[in-house]
Amino acid sequence: MSEFGVSTRYAKALMELVESKNAFDTVAKDMEFALNTLKDSRELRKTIASPIIDPQKKISILTEIFQSRISEISLNFLKFIIEKNRDNLFTDIVSRFIELRDEKLGIINITVTTAVELPDVEKQKMESKLSEFSGKKVRAKYKVDERIIGGFTVKLKDTVIDASVKNQLKTLRKLLLEEKSVFN
Repeated sequence: MSEFGVSTRYAKALMELVESKNAFDTVAKDMEFALNTLKDSRELRKTIASPIIDPQKKISILTEIFQSRISEISLNFLKFIIEKNRDNLFTDIVSRFIELRDEKLGIINITVTTAVELPDVEKQKMESKLSEFSGKKVRAKYKVDERIIGGFTVKLKDTVIDASVKNQLKTLRKLLLEEKSVFN
């Protein structure tokens, strides 16, 4: 089974468990906290993924870090990942759970890139239009990239909407080159 398949299987198992215990919201917040902690600490990621470090040592590290900050269900799940020797997929499993949570709640994550910082009013309009377009609630992350000159690009899962001036100039250049070759 692929790593994605294994990560999905573990994430779905956790999803079923928390739904049966009516702990969905709590565990969802816990997993987000755990993922952010992992993202913020390169040392923790390396420690968890290391095949050299004893699993019991990893469990004690996780307990030390998370015991007072997340629910018992969440902590036990994180320990379970280590006990099942899936430490190399630790971050993937937690990330996949968050993706499944977003799917369940009808949330889509998007990345909007603009040439300049957008005012909040424009961000709200953009999110409203993209929510309408996707049929889901939108969680947007904004980036500024002056190289696109103007306009914007939006990444929704595997779809990219490129309404940038850079892309329009590229298209125009291509058309002009094609016209030039026709007249030669």
